[in-house]
Amino acid sequence: AYFHDGSEWVTLGSAGNVLDYLIYNQLIQPIVAVFVDPTNRNQEYSYDQNFLNMFCDQLIPWVEAQYRITQSPATRATIGVSLGGLTSFYFCIQRPDLFGNCGAFSPAIWFGDIIQQYQNVPQIETTIYMDAGTYEPSIYNATASMRATLDSRGVPYTYFTWHEGHSWGAWRAHLDEALKLFFPAQSTGIIEE
Repeated sequence: AYFHDGSEWVTLGSAGNVLDYLIYNQLIQPIVAVFVDPTNRNQEYSYDQNFLNMFCDQLIPWVEAQYRITQSPATRATIGVSLGGLTSFYFCIQRPDLFGNCGAFSPAIWFGDIIQQYQNVPQIETTIYMDAGTYEPSIYNATASMRATLDSRGVPYTYFTWHEGHSWGAWRAHLDEALKLFFPAQSTGIIEE
């Protein structure tokens, strides 16, 4: 799983603790998590082709050379909040050969044309997790537009509305939902009595 705004996921989002808990309790399969910080967030998280190319052509091959992990879109996720959530949607539509899972927490999809891109792409085979808080009206309304687009295309997705705002408390509290969707626990085949 590749997390945009990596340092914030670690510190404010407590992602390490969430991952450890889920893996230890066998609620998700063990995964490698990569926490990536942007150099220039507003530029790189705004449909930046150079950032996408660096991520896909340099970072992912380097990570996969360092760790023995499955190299399949179905086992690779891009996860972000706000502009990072927009970037997750962008990565998945631009590189479906690499990303099969899109985690978009309070995605800033009101910015740019990502909804139109999803209307026009021939096929969407991405597992999508998206959420929004009722106290962030522009994002809440934009996710309604994205959901309508996905519905019109027959694309399944998981969506939650929370009575919360645009905050790390909300995203931290619900990270487990996306991770369980993307990386469900594997049955061991052992029956315990």
